Order: sequence, then C-alpha cells, then structure tokens
Amino acid sequence: MASSSSSRQQIVEYEQQKQRSIADPKLYDAFISHRGPDVKHTLAKQLYDLLKARKCRAFLYREEIEGGDSIPAAIHNAICSSVVQIAIFSRRYAESSWCLDELVLMLEQTDALFIPVFYDVQPWELGDIENEQSQYSAAFSDYQRKGRNLHKLEQWKTSLESASKKPSYEKSEHEEMPLIYKRFSDLVFSNLGEEIVSRVLQEMKKRTPLHVGKYPVGLPELVQDFERSCSMTARGKVTIVGIFGLGGAGKTTLAKELLNIKCSGYNASCFLSDVRESHARRDLHTLQSKLFKNLFHEDRKFGHAAEGIGQLEHHLGRAKHWHFLIVLDDINHREQLDFLLPEAMLGPGSLVIMTTRDQSVLAGADIHYRVKEMNWDNAKTLFCNHAFCGRDPPTAFEKLVESFVGFCGGLPLSLKVLGAHLYGRNEDYWELEFQKVKNIQPRDIMKSLKISFYGLDSQEKQIFIDIACYFNKQSIYLVKNVAMSIWEASGWSAELAVQTLQDKCLVEFDINDEFQMHDQLRDLGRQLADDLIPPRMWKPVLLRSMVCFF
Repeated sequence: MASSSSSRQQIVEYEQQKQRSIADPKLYDAFISHRGPDVKHTLAKQLYDLLKARKCRAFLYREEIEGGDSIPAAIHNAICSSVVQIAIFSRRYAESSWCLDELVLMLEQTDALFIPVFYDVQPWELGDIENEQSQYSAAFSDYQRKGRNLHKLEQWKTSLESASKKPSYEKSEHEEMPLIYKRFSDLVFSNLGEEIVSRVLQEMKKRTPLHVGKYPVGLPELVQDFERSCSMTARGKVTIVGIFGLGGAGKTTLAKELLNIKCSGYNASCFLSDVRESHARRDLHTLQSKLFKNLFHEDRKFGHAAEGIGQLEHHLGRAKHWHFLIVLDDINHREQLDFLLPEAMLGPGSLVIMTTRDQSVLAGADIHYRVKEMNWDNAKTLFCNHAFCGRDPPTAFEKLVESFVGFCGGLPLSLKVLGAHLYGRNEDYWELEFQKVKNIQPRDIMKSLKISFYGLDSQEKQIFIDIACYFNKQSIYLVKNVAMSIWEASGWSAELAVQTLQDKCLVEFDINDEFQMHDQLRDLGRQLADDLIPPRMWKPVLLRSMVCFF
C-alpha cells in the first residue's frame, strides 16, 4: 500500500513543520530585559503590569526571584524558559554587563520570539558600535579602557548587531505612557504597549494550537487548495470567508487549521464551535462571553444575547485599529451572525471565517469555498488509519477495505466512524458488517446527515426523499419533464425547494444537468422513505410486483 505509506510520511512532515514553531511548555510567557535605572519604573514596569492584567506570567527581575535563589541562575532559567524575550534598549543599556549577557543568552534561544524595543535609541546605534555618534560607543570604550569583560566584547557587539536587524518597536522618552487600571477593557494604551502585549499573546496562542484530528490525512492538500482558491490579500476591509459543504466533510477541521496557521498575524483570535447547537439551546450569550474573553482577555458573563452584543459592539468600536481573526463554526441562521458578528464594528484587516452546511447563510461573504469529498488515496489512508491504527491492512482485508472505502464515497465522517467500528474485528465480522451497512448505516453517520434534513420544510423533505428514491442520477429529460411536473402538480414550489437542497449541499447538478446526490445522502433518503407511514414505495422489486398485481 505505497500510497498509504507516502501519505503518512506527508502527514509526519507536515506535523514536524508545525511543531518547529511550537516550543516545549515554558515557565514564563515573557522575559523583560532592561537596565533598571533607565526604565524600571516606567516602560518595563508598565509592560509587566499590562501582561499581568492579561494573566501572562512575565519575569521582571526581583519580582520573580524567590528568596534564597541565586540571581544569575534565576535569570538564566527565566530566559531559557520564556516564550517571548523582550529587550528594552535604553540609552545606557550597554553600560550593564548583566543586560548584555542577557541579550546574548536570549538570542541563543531559537525556540523563543525575540522583540527589541528601542527607547530613545536608534537601531543603527546597536549595529555600529565603533561610530562615536552611537550612544553605546562610550560604554564599549569604557570597558576597553578599564580592561573589563574584554573576552566578551566581540560577542556583545555581534548580539547587538543581530538585535538591530530584528523587527522592532520604538518609543520616545517623552511620549505619554498608558494609564494602568485593573481591567483590560479600561486600559488606555499607547501604540507601543498595545502592540507588544498583543504580539506576546499571539505567540502564546500559536504555541497551543487547536486539535484538528488524530489522523489529519489530506489536510495539507486541503489547506493548499483553499489558499489557491481564495485570495485574502486585501487588508483595507473586513474579509468574510464562508466554508460550506456536506455534514462530516471536514469543514471544521479546515477552519481550525486555518486559525492555527493564521492567528499569529492578528491581534487576537477566537474559535466559536457548534454555533447552531448553542442557538438551539438559547445559549448564544455563552458564546458571546467566550468571544469577549478571547478578544479582550477579560471574563464577562452576559445574562442574554442582547446584553452581550451591546458590550461587544462597544469594545470592538474602541479597538478599530486592531485586526481580529474570528471563526464561527456550524452556523445555520443569519440571526446567529447578528448576535456574534457585529461586522460593522470590526476594524479593517480583520478576518472572519464561517462554516456551514447551508450556503445561503453566506450571502454577504466575500469568498465561498466548498469542501469536497476526499480523493480515493486519502480516503483509503484515513479509513485504514482508524481500522488498523495507522498500519497497512493485511492482504486478506484488501478487497474489504476497497469495498468500505467505495461505500463511504470520500466522506471523512463515514471513513472515521466505520474504520473505528471495524478496528480489531476479524474478516468474517467485516463481511457481515458490509452487508449490513448497505441497508442500515451506522447511527453516528445518520445523526450527522439528518441535521441538514431536519432543517428542511415539509415540501423540501418530500422532494429530497423523491430524489433519493427515484431521480438520483437520472436524465435531464426525466428530471425536468417528470419530476418537476409531479412536484408542481402537488402544489409544491419545486424550483425553490431544489435551490434550497443545493444550498444545503444535499443535491447538485452534474455537468450533464442531472441530479447528483452523495451515496450517503441517497441511503439516508431511502431509509427515511422506509420509515414513513405508510412507507414510500421505491424499491424496484416492490414496484414491479405492484405493476403485475394491477
């Protein structure tokens, strides 16, 4: 099974690439290197307080050193166990050998994000120490004159030059500093404090990605296809992306991975799952609380959705210059967008991703992307991963594997459910189970597919069942001259109903303009027909017997 092996290798390489940016668990979220007399009670302390207000653990020298600990050892451990390294280059930073040693060690931590902050110092002054115009030139001249740390001077210069070339933030000593209050939503930020803290939070979030699945087969190709199909380069407005497709096709998996990949480019991000179910439980205010916490890092409990949307609009209006990434998973009604996505209040450059089974909900989206069924090789690999725990199937099971994969029709949900169900079973069980699922599909698969069916009105349900029983893959003549005529004669709005079925990805027209329904949906419709009272007569053998009787 070469294709399975190569696909698994692709998955391994993909995961390794993702893990390069995900460090081991860290003790501190941020380490702040600074020269105490310059910024200890101004910029450094205020950054420290801002980070603490957002529940980040930052190291600011003595505040974090416990009694009895060695100061050099504590600083060394803090630098090596921090997600983000912040170096505040003040005018006299280079006069501190401690600061320069910290800088060398910080730049050695390749798994940490390094953020230089230039406080009344220009980047070139770090890269050109020999220039007498550099504010750091005098400090190095002093080291040489006094014969101190001579063996470290070149290493310090190299580190300063390297820091001067990193993406940085700059601040004037005379710029007004932000006021500090207890709550994040009450902070009045300077651009500097806002950007630095936001960058720390995004780096932390990037290192705790959303789980996308035990076996993410085909995910790299899916992401690549999405990127090829969807151009999201415009930053002058809010971009709305709609991902739609059949239930169980992988929409949520794609949306999670997109958030994992893109979140570092935004000030804050949030993934809201199961919007449809929360709406049905009248629980949208809980999702609003989660959205508020993820975007503004503050716990807020709302009594009802109207209160929540008011608070979200208010705070988003004050953060117009922020770029947000928001994912709304499994929406099925415009009202959900009204209460969770105050689009007009989002700042330009924000990105909203929505997943749904119903394309009509995406009327205002800039981009519509349909998640299609998996190709044969990926479908086979995914099924075998669940059925044989990632191993190649024994030779005796090859034909049965082919049968089950063909039956699933490239639907990831079916491949996972059936594969897991067959794990550890013998060949005889597989044979019996295949005969069974051809007539009765597993409950988990039916439960997922029925969600879309139950969202139809009575006419749409009848037409869905008719297509599944009689008109699937039928000629254009039969569809337009027989099916439509029957439905119109019944007083049904046939064209509108068919359009709704298309929007919900329950049926489509192929290149020959014939009805095309996924095999799993066809089987669902036929099972529903059998459950009707009286049952719908659709099986050929029964229809033939009725003709003979009359």
